[in-house]
Amino acid sequence: MTIKFILLLSILSINIFAESIDQINKIAISGNINKALSLTKSSLKDDNNSSDLHILYAKLLFWNHNVAKAKREIKEYKKSAPKLYKQIYTTWAYEKLKRIKHPKSALKFIHNLPEFAKSSYDIRWIDIESNIKLKRFKQALLLTKKLTRKYPKSQEAQERLATLLFWNSKFKQSLSTYKSLYKRYKKREYKKQITKLSRIIKATKKRKIKKVQIVKAVKNKKKTTKVLVSKKERYMIGIGIKRSYYSDKRYKDITKYIEFTMPIKAWDIYVQIEKTARYGLNDFKIYSEIYPKMPFKNSWGYLDLSYAPNAKFFSKYTIGWHQYYNTSKLELGLGVEYSHYTSKNITIFNPELSYYFNSHLLINESIYYVPSNKSHAFVTKIDYKFNKHNEINAEFSFGNSYEKESVLTLTKEHKLKIGGEFEIGSAYTIGGYIGKKWFTRNGIKSNSVINELFVRKYW
Repeated sequence: MTIKFILLLSILSINIFAESIDQINKIAISGNINKALSLTKSSLKDDNNSSDLHILYAKLLFWNHNVAKAKREIKEYKKSAPKLYKQIYTTWAYEKLKRIKHPKSALKFIHNLPEFAKSSYDIRWIDIESNIKLKRFKQALLLTKKLTRKYPKSQEAQERLATLLFWNSKFKQSLSTYKSLYKRYKKREYKKQITKLSRIIKATKKRKIKKVQIVKAVKNKKKTTKVLVSKKERYMIGIGIKRSYYSDKRYKDITKYIEFTMPIKAWDIYVQIEKTARYGLNDFKIYSEIYPKMPFKNSWGYLDLSYAPNAKFFSKYTIGWHQYYNTSKLELGLGVEYSHYTSKNITIFNPELSYYFNSHLLINESIYYVPSNKSHAFVTKIDYKFNKHNEINAEFSFGNSYEKESVLTLTKEHKLKIGGEFEIGSAYTIGGYIGKKWFTRNGIKSNSVINELFVRKYW
């Protein structure tokens, strides 16, 4: 009789306990989470060993957005409620990741997460974003492919895939992805990307132009205009300053300038407006390069123009054409420029040879020659491009003169300079150079320290 009574009490207790949990669930579902939490907490005081009550408490804490406490509560019962444990843990990891600002720290945190958390959509997205911020575009593409396989219906993931394929120069695959997106969503932006990629692919087939950025050096090597066939940005604006400090303190030499690049249909235009103090005088000049769409296979070229309204030491105006021909590794170039100075006119011939060791490293040899007075200069430049807007370069020159403004004279000159351009954000760069010149004129030797600093924005 006693045993039967104990069994009856146990069954009754279980039923009451089950009804209690069921009632708390109903209260929580009705929207009164705080009351449900309070009842669960009271029940735990009476029966702290109940795994069901602890799991319920963890779930209610999670619903009440107290994720950190819910994670601590569910940890001991992760085998009893694996689905809830993974949900709480993944949410906790995502919220912590959102507070981590540095991409390297975020990647380190993700690396130590369990696989179920790593593969969640939100954490995978932060993983991709962190790799992009660190310019690890190949890794970002690999992760995005995994994301789209797991979530094939995500428009956002498909957009990111199309963009990363473009950034990795996989133009055909990017085009195919954008076409699929446009077919499904009819978004105008997709249509623009389809048009752009179609042009790039057509140009690549027709002219066999490299998918990497082609650096086109201007004849005086003071500035470099960047024209990208596969690049997203076609606009640039920048400001800069150049200075020379002479050992004999002959005069102040400082140039301040603004520059910009813009497209006009298939053409690219570069403009620099500069103001220079030199020889105790001040001069103002507008310089421009125009890159037309070329009809010839494996070739490109540009027209350069300049105008100085009140020319004191600059030429009044210049006009020139530079033509280049590409093979797989070599690039041959020839430039001719006519300049009108206040005292005379000169023509400068500029043959060039560039060799591309790979998509990052190139060496360029240039000669400047003025037939009228036999003035000449030889220039060697080595350029190493890490990616898009990150590069370093070194340049050495010797001859009668290096700068075209003084190539009329017979001043012997050597120059060595080292510089580069580096990203300081997703669209901004900072760059310049530092170097030294050695002069010999009429048997007198002197030197100068030269430097330049610029800031640019691309879009």
